[in-house]
Amino acid sequence: RIKKIILWAGVFSFAYGLLMELVQGILPYREFSLEDLFANTAGVVLMLLYLVARDNLKSS
Repeated sequence: RIKKIILWAGVFSFAYGLLMELVQGILPYREFSLEDLFANTAGVVLMLLYLVARDNLKSS
């Protein structure tokens, strides 16, 4: 159950980061940045790995 919650948190976080980049792409004073999207994604992945590892340590 907790892994499913962690997965959905990751999906939501990635989608939110993507949405923010898309919104910035249409604003005249901001710009879409693939580098920012990659950084956001890397942060999400690192946090998901941490949460899964922590959950596995608690389970054992």
